[in-house]
This record gives sequence, C-alpha cells and structure tokens, in this order.
Amino acid sequence: MERIKLLVVDDSIFFRELVSKYIQQDAAIEIVGKAGDAYTARDMILQFEPDVMMLDLEIPRMDGIDFLKRLLPQYYIPTIIVSGNEKRSQECLDAGAVEFFLKPLTRTNSDMASFAGKLSTAVRKSYKLNHPHSNIDSIKTFPSVQAGTARGSYLLNSAESPYSAPAKNEQPHFIRDLPPTSSLKNGMANSAMKGIAEVAAKAEKFVTDLKVNSHINQSGQSAMNTSAVAAAANHTKIKRMDAVIALGASTGGTEALEQVVRVFPENTPPVVIVQHMPAGFTKLYAERLNRSCKMEVKEAEDGDRLRSGLIIIGAGDNHLRVCKDMRGYYISSKPGDKVSGHCPSVDVMFTSVAQTVGANAIGAILTGMGRDGAEGLLKMRNSGAFTIGQDKDTCVVYGMPMEAYKIGAVDVQAPLYKIAEIILNDII
Repeated sequence: MERIKLLVVDDSIFFRELVSKYIQQDAAIEIVGKAGDAYTARDMILQFEPDVMMLDLEIPRMDGIDFLKRLLPQYYIPTIIVSGNEKRSQECLDAGAVEFFLKPLTRTNSDMASFAGKLSTAVRKSYKLNHPHSNIDSIKTFPSVQAGTARGSYLLNSAESPYSAPAKNEQPHFIRDLPPTSSLKNGMANSAMKGIAEVAAKAEKFVTDLKVNSHINQSGQSAMNTSAVAAAANHTKIKRMDAVIALGASTGGTEALEQVVRVFPENTPPVVIVQHMPAGFTKLYAERLNRSCKMEVKEAEDGDRLRSGLIIIGAGDNHLRVCKDMRGYYISSKPGDKVSGHCPSVDVMFTSVAQTVGANAIGAILTGMGRDGAEGLLKMRNSGAFTIGQDKDTCVVYGMPMEAYKIGAVDVQAPLYKIAEIILNDII
C-alpha cells in the first residue's frame, strides 16, 4: 500500500510524541523519523528520504526558517510549519513552506484529534505536489483516536474529518497556493524523477531522439542539427584507462545524479561530482549513494586518488579540483571563496577537469538553478572533452543546463534517463 513518509521535527519531545501518536493513525501516513534539532533532521532526511516534513520554528542549533532556506533550494521536501508563533507565518511561506499551522493551545484528546485531522489533510496535499497522479486519496480511513484515559475514546465525526470542509469557526491557518504547472515542474518535483527510471527500461536506443546543440534561433527554440546527431553517435571514444567523468548539479540534482550513477558498473572510470549542498549534507549524501551504487562512493578528502570504480562527491564548503602528478589524477579539496555563487562550485571542478584531463574527460551538467557550471563545461568542450546537458523536459529546474546550452558548451542534450547510457557508450 502506498504510504506517505513523514518526518516530524520539533524540539519538544512531548509534542513530537503526542502529535505522532495522533497523526500516524491515518492509514496513509507513516512517520519515518522524529528529530529534535536541525542537524538530526538533516541526517534523517538523507537516511529516510521523507516525502513531507513537519517543522517547528524554534529548534536547537539552527532556527527553523534558516534550516528551511538552506535545505529547500538543494533538497526539496514539501514542508509544513507547526509553530506557536503566528507572527512569523508569512516569513515561513516566503522561505518555501507550503503551509503554516498554529500549535493547539490545549492538548485534550478532542483538540489533538481535530488538529491531527487537519494536519493529515495538509500532509496529503503536500505529498501530491510531488505525486500528482497518486491514489493516496483512495485511503480514506482515519481511525478513531483512543483516549488512553478515563475520558474514553474520541471518534472524528464528519465535520472534523480530514476529508470534509473546515468548520466556519475554525481557527485559520495560512496556505501558500502553488501553481500546478511550472512550480511543480521546476522546483517541487524531485520525487517525480524516480518515475523516469521506469521509463528508461522501455526507452529506445538513445541516438534516435537526442537533442544536439547547434544554435538558438530567433524564437528562442533549439534548432535540430541532424548531422550532429550522427556525429554524437560516432564521437571518438575515450579509452577506459584514461577517462574521467565529471558531473555537476544543483536543485533536483540529488535524485538526478542517483539516476545516472547507480547505472554505472563497478569498473567504470573515476567519477567526480559537485552537487550544491551545505557542509555535512555531502558526506551523508555520499553514504546514501554508496548504498545504492555498484561503484564505491565517498565524500572528497584532500589528496584522494582517482581510480576506476570510485565516485567522489565534492565536500560542502570546499572546492573540488582534479589535479595530476607522476602517479596519476588526485583530488584537491580546499575551502575557498564562492565561485559562481557556490562553494563547492561546478565551474571550479569543470575548469580543473578541462585543464588536467582535457579530451579524455566526459562532462555532464544536470538540473539546477542559475548558471554555475556553464562556463566550466564550455572550457571542457573546448579542450576536446565530450559534454552532455540534461534536457528541459526532465529537469526539475532547467537553469544550469540551459545556460550551458545557450553558450555552446553542450555537445549533446538528452533526457536524464539516457545520460548514463550516453556516457558508457563513449568509453571503450
């Protein structure tokens, strides 16, 4: 049965346990984690990959809004704020929360059951932002809440059901209306990328519908160059022993990158990745990929040696560069000023690969906001490397790949589910 994975984040262990007790009685919702601070929440996000997060504002080690502002641009999770501070409701919505609820002033069984019913509705709505075709609404049983005290049991009646309209005298909460098309596609559809993998098994041979970079015509649409399609298919292959694969991504990239690298066999040439993430997240993300990939995956450490079968993820707050000495390729991972607005920066990594690896490299720029990586990928292409850009239709945000495409940095533009195949077909 399809269930919504919910992460509950609140500094009060009492409230965490209380709200969890009531909300988990909705058969459609599974509480996968309960965190008391931002850092524990961060760990649980990468460990459990929740579909929706319930977040308090006043949590230790980092304010809830600060946490939201750092998290959402890089790892989108529909987030419902539950707080006792109504004055910050608009601030929460501006930071990217999809809904705001005031905590109930009293905690009787009746109050909590009613609150849980409304929260359940919000969780379901939030889930459907990323799963618009979900049948989650077919699970319509919200079981009675057992009181556990002498007060007896409390059963939600039709007026309080999470599937009925709010009562007229109900305390209002603040809902952010999200556009159903562009916002979902360009900022809130990380989970939708999982469905692309299912299409991959049925996809035709990749050459037939590659979008190849030629030019942008006056209407702003890409012009198809059929001779370039053939050129892409016949691109000079790179010897396995000399190859380095470089991948860069931002918004939506955590899912997109996984779609690509988990296909790579264990003897694939070394892979270097920059995904825009704060410090701390990158190590956990590397550990997550290591569990799902055939290749070994680790967070970058200064001096790491590149070798076949190894994927290195750029560490948060450190620029990743590929260097070379008498023994071969190695990693420089050092703090530095932001480049193209980021540290680690995709531009920094791609530029180092262009300078060090040259024509033996393959570069791919995936979904992301902004233009980080576009100039670096152009340098890779000019040095003889084979370059790929994710297409608009499969991007969560068609920003970085678009900018790279516009300046002529992309040899081949292709849907996400074909990028791994293109890379592997370019190596002998």
